[in-house]
Amino acid sequence: MVSSTAATDAITRSESSLLSWENAVAFSADQITATTYDSANYYAIPTLAPHNLRNRVAWTALYNTRADLVAVPDNHAAASYYSYDILGNVDTLVQTIR
Repeated sequence: MVSSTAATDAITRSESSLLSWENAVAFSADQITATTYDSANYYAIPTLAPHNLRNRVAWTALYNTRADLVAVPDNHAAASYYSYDILGNVDTLVQTIR
């Protein structure tokens, strides 16, 4: 992401200012990586039944543009989906590339 305005201390200390700054930057973003914790993406891989996701990365996705991210949640260029064993080790990893 590129911004003509730096994220100053004053901007980051005000929630409304920070949200405005993030929204302005996000519209020019490309190659966005989204990481989701604790919540499985069940519609993406119907055969994957993820387990033990609490406090762990459930899935990550790469979107080419912000429009891809906003328009259709499953419109990613690449994604990784995780499932864990009881000890917290990855027992299943499914990756998709479009």
